[in-house]
Amino acid sequence: MTTFRDSRLQESLALWGPHIEGFPGRLDAISADIKSLEQYLDGKIDNPVVQILSELGRCPELEAEHHAGDQYPRAYGGEAAEGEIERLVFGRQGDRWRLMYVHSRAEGHLNGSGEYVWCFETPLDRRPLIECKAEIRMRAARALPEVLRSAARQCVADDAELEPEAEADAIPF
Repeated sequence: MTTFRDSRLQESLALWGPHIEGFPGRLDAISADIKSLEQYLDGKIDNPVVQILSELGRCPELEAEHHAGDQYPRAYGGEAAEGEIERLVFGRQGDRWRLMYVHSRAEGHLNGSGEYVWCFETPLDRRPLIECKAEIRMRAARALPEVLRSAARQCVADDAELEPEAEADAIPF
């Protein structure tokens, strides 16, 4: 057991140490879940399943106006944008279906609502999720339930079938 002379550091160790020491086991569990999800979906889904993991965009033209001190922002629409997108894609990879990590640089524009519309993407990284760095697998683990939900959407005619039924006691009024 590690001990520190600084009591604040010792308290932090007591609080955060178990998370650090348990990291290899959590990473093994995440890897097992990734493999199990691939095996479960293989042969059940005919079309790729796409789930955005992260999306970061920027509009250099609007940033320049902001830095120039314009106090009256104008309406969005048509300004060039650039960004990066990370996705989880369950799709065909060679002779089988795999859960892939896809990281791309994107170019596009802002629409009238201030949302990014990507027109061109340049792949930066594409590999099976199970082969990604621990950091990526840890972030992706939070999105795996949504991958399964997106796969289920391919198997129902009405998304309402996927919504949990509200219990009478759960109604907040």
